[in-house]
Amino acid sequence: YIGRNNFIGRQAQLQLLNSWAQAADPTSVLLFEAIGGTGKSMLTWEWTRKHATNVRGDWAGRFWYSFYEKGAVMRGFCQQALAYMTRQPLEAFANKSTAEMGDQLLVALRQKPWLLILDGLERVLVAYHRLDATELRDEELDIPTDKILDRNPCEAIRDEDTDLLRALAAARPSKILISSRLIPRVLLNPAGLPIPGVTPPLKLPGLDDADAEQLLRSCGVDGTSADIRYYLNTYCGNHPLVIGVLAGLINAPGPHRGNFDGWAADPAYGAKLNLASLDLIQSRNHILHAALEALEPASRQLLSTLALLSSAVDYETVAAFNPHLPPEPEEVEVPENPENPESALNRLLWKLMDDEEKANWRREYEDALAKRKVYEQAVQEWRESAAIRQAAKQLSHTVADLEQRGLLQYDRRAHRYDLHPVVRGVAAGSLKPEEQKRYGQKVVDHFNTQSRSSYATARSMEDVESGLQVVRTLLRLGQFQRAADAFVGDLSHALSFNLEADVEILSIVRPFFLMGWTCMPMEVNPMTALVLSNDAAIALADSGELKQATIVFYSSILHILSNQSFSLAIKTLWLSSQIRSLAINLRGHGRIAQALRLFNIHQAMETILVFEKEVNIFVSLLQRFCFQSALGQWPAAAETWRLLDPMGRKWRRGIYLQGDAEFQFARAMFRQGHLQEEHLSTAATLAEQ
Repeated sequence: YIGRNNFIGRQAQLQLLNSWAQAADPTSVLLFEAIGGTGKSMLTWEWTRKHATNVRGDWAGRFWYSFYEKGAVMRGFCQQALAYMTRQPLEAFANKSTAEMGDQLLVALRQKPWLLILDGLERVLVAYHRLDATELRDEELDIPTDKILDRNPCEAIRDEDTDLLRALAAARPSKILISSRLIPRVLLNPAGLPIPGVTPPLKLPGLDDADAEQLLRSCGVDGTSADIRYYLNTYCGNHPLVIGVLAGLINAPGPHRGNFDGWAADPAYGAKLNLASLDLIQSRNHILHAALEALEPASRQLLSTLALLSSAVDYETVAAFNPHLPPEPEEVEVPENPENPESALNRLLWKLMDDEEKANWRREYEDALAKRKVYEQAVQEWRESAAIRQAAKQLSHTVADLEQRGLLQYDRRAHRYDLHPVVRGVAAGSLKPEEQKRYGQKVVDHFNTQSRSSYATARSMEDVESGLQVVRTLLRLGQFQRAADAFVGDLSHALSFNLEADVEILSIVRPFFLMGWTCMPMEVNPMTALVLSNDAAIALADSGELKQATIVFYSSILHILSNQSFSLAIKTLWLSSQIRSLAINLRGHGRIAQALRLFNIHQAMETILVFEKEVNIFVSLLQRFCFQSALGQWPAAAETWRLLDPMGRKWRRGIYLQGDAEFQFARAMFRQGHLQEEHLSTAATLAEQ
């Protein structure tokens, strides 16, 4: 946890935690609920580190997990917690499901008294199942359903998370401490009361008047005690984050630096805030807006750019957005050598040209090459200029200024900079359209330079974070086609095949479906719309939303049939693919007869296709084998397997996942009562690879 201010007060809450932690208390789960910036994380962090071991000395261990971290999900929580509790390497849990690890976790929690802290649990709830979750403000949480599917905003995004949270309520003698902006629905019964094992959720209030005053004074602010207490209570709700930002405003250079009385009375400073008619959230945001407006242009530019990022970053990344840098020379692309072109089209053109045309192309290439060399020299001079060195010094002052004002946080252990979620939300929401476009393009340019080699071997969401950041930013800029181009292909495959991150895929593709799942993606070309629609349908089906997946497949088929820009070959190829996918989806519904009819149509279409015919035959045979197995047609299934098995498995993973055929074969053997260990081990080995 990154905390800028010293912990002050909260004696009532600390005593409550002390009582709850006793072995005699019958409940396992305690949850603090409050709006962002109230100090939930600070309270639980302080108690965990400095009080928990004084209450009882038999803790088997204490484990803190923050869902505000990059890529943090319940599955990651289980992996990290089990690695800590069992003292096994993290890799030992890399291929285990949340359900499997949840069972193992519950066994450990019931054997010894462990203390687990889940900080910011709201991030696993439906209300945060959206692309801009890191910027979501409290006033935006009062929504009837989420943006992806028709669900309660307080439900967990993933069903396995719901099961695990419910199970944690029965984890005696262990204790689970939770902080959240929302109360997970699974911890309450239909009447809104806590389920057995859960303490009634506690609303975290603001600080006591005396503690609020002490916090402001600890930031170097002086003034009349009664006036300070009245102001902080009435206009700030004794909200710790707001007090810290307010101290930054009062301590800023000016005639009343550090003097609350003078600052609050001056119409040009504190008096102009006019907070009397605002509620706590409005007042908090108003003060944050005032803090942003008080910044120097360079400081505000840096803070606004960092607000567009979804997680903490190192100083090198901060430096990439240095607002003091002089303009970089306009890039001149490397020209393509006409005698050795990379593209097949240019190689063909070169062969077809006569000598005069070739000579002209050579001259154009030499001119372009000369311009490129001039550009490279200008870049070298730019990097070595005094202005660049001066910009680096100015950046350190700007970062220090933002830290001093309570707007930027620094984690000394991880050496990373981050914004409080409330500050990030207000700063990102305050951007003017031209600022959003300019700063957003800087973010895209920076993360586009990051290595993508990890996509094919991605093991966690952190491995694909740079690509996701590009997609998020482009969508925020309204550049839908560029966002789609950045998503489809390697990134979408990594999310789908490596990580099985179906809920993340849905949060990414949902903004393209401007009219809902019943209509095709908009603001992209027809072919891209098909690819996005297919990704959405598969993710919906894999998430158990079979009805929604069916709707998307139907929409895709109608889109293919009605679009005049598709050639007959393209239409046939895509129709065959979508009909096959719809058949598989209906089979998952248990609608075998309908699915089989569609599959027969698909097979008829396959006979006229020439694109990747061998792999299409393999996939069709595999699906036929699945249907025959589901219907118990064992002689026919055996004949189909005899045909497909010798065909090999070296198909690109966008079409076939290694191990799937062996899995289907093992399932068929199980249904017949012939399952052997080697059937399972063969399928598992291929899937793990």
